[in-house]
Amino acid sequence: MHQGRDACIKHLGEITEDAELRVEALDYIDAGDLVVVPVRLVGRGRTSGVPFDEREVHVFRLREGLVIETREYGELSEALKAVGLKE
Repeated sequence: MHQGRDACIKHLGEITEDAELRVEALDYIDAGDLVVVPVRLVGRGRTSGVPFDEREVHVFRLREGLVIETREYGELSEALKAVGLKE
């Protein structure tokens, strides 16, 4: 979990230091003050050059239209359960 603007920005910076990365949102699921976003991550390791194509699910907590917290899950069912929804 990453809480607050600075923590979210730091996390994204750490990821982009290690990899050339493109993130594709596959869906947006409204869960009140949370948004569940299954994503596809496509890129290449900066040091290794090894390509990757992965899926994960991000959950964003919003306040006044701003992201104040992010969480990451490996499976959609896991993320939906965490926010009190079912698949």
